[in-house]
Amino acid sequence: MCVCVCRSIPEEYRVLFLQGGGVGLFSAIPLNFIGRQPQRTADYIIAGSWSNSAAREAEKYAEHIHRITPPPGNAHHC
Repeated sequence: MCVCVCRSIPEEYRVLFLQGGGVGLFSAIPLNFIGRQPQRTADYIIAGSWSNSAAREAEKYAEHIHRITPPPGNAHHC
């Protein structure tokens, strides 16, 4: 059960508690930036599974996604 302690929210507003985290934001970037370009393209540097997932999500909103993959042995992981 979730208890809201924000009692100053006006009655005409509703609060939604949604899950999504970082993966939920994979669509936010292309929706905000790709949609503003007339050519609807984007470049993604693929350094691992997270960036690959982000590029796959961007394909839903762009006409072309250019994937840049570092040569083997040159990718740095934090």
